[in-house]
Amino acid sequence: MPQPTDEQLEALEHFKSGRPLKITAFAGAGKTTTLQLLASSRRARGAYLAFNRSIAREASEKFARSTDCRTTHSIAWRAVKSARRFSSGKMNDPLYPNQLAEVLELKDVRFGTKLRLGAVHQAHILLRSVRNFCQSADEALGDAHVPQYGRLLGAGKEVLAEVRAWSVANSKAIWSRMIDHRDRLPLGHDGYLKLWALGRPKLGYQYVLLDEAQDTNPVVLGVHGHPSAQIVYVGDKLLLATHFRNQTAHRAVRLGLDGRRSSLWLTKGMDAAPTSPLVARHVWRASDGGSGGMASANALSQL
Repeated sequence: MPQPTDEQLEALEHFKSGRPLKITAFAGAGKTTTLQLLASSRRARGAYLAFNRSIAREASEKFARSTDCRTTHSIAWRAVKSARRFSSGKMNDPLYPNQLAEVLELKDVRFGTKLRLGAVHQAHILLRSVRNFCQSADEALGDAHVPQYGRLLGAGKEVLAEVRAWSVANSKAIWSRMIDHRDRLPLGHDGYLKLWALGRPKLGYQYVLLDEAQDTNPVVLGVHGHPSAQIVYVGDKLLLATHFRNQTAHRAVRLGLDGRRSSLWLTKGMDAAPTSPLVARHVWRASDGGSGGMASANALSQL
């Protein structure tokens, strides 16, 4: 491993404290090397959690054997499959609106005097409600998970309240069927991840390196919000793979760091001159064409 930079050595010292740590890394600033440095400083077993399988596979060739390089979904999949004995189809198959409308035998339904929703439109709302719940850190499905879009945007308060009540009741019924191994409604990837998170799992690691934290949804951050292991959140403000999946996600990270957090920047690579956070931020803003990306960066910077 090359000679560590002063920023990497500072990250190592903070890591040795055992407290939660947030690292914001710019492109080419040695993020992966830094995480390898942190992992190699511990003999106990730890985990590097990647955003997708290809990154996890690549990382497994770089990190020591004591570091388990996985995706959070793979950990959840194995735990739920073992505990519930669901079939692979129950675990992995997607659930589409047309399919749900047919299974539930949905018919047109009217809310108030003017709003009428067809079967597929109802299925869209119900699936979005379930998905929003699954991607949240909430323990129960409620009004906050019901989407408001399309024709619902022009509906009055009383009509919206009626739609929410209908959606919550039916979405809860769908979720109950999704987690029943005897029912044909599949869980899907969001579903088994949520089911795993609801069990408040203990990962069995001394430390967890959560890469691309800005792309992590609240259900995963919620698992690490009450950590049994030291958690290191790592994000790259210049190379966001996707927009921040949920604007409440950064609050979950802040809860895990508040009062005892360390927050560091990686601004230079092994052989490169340092780039100040201020300059790098201006470069990023100049290259970004939309407000969604800006919201992502702001969310990460507020952690």
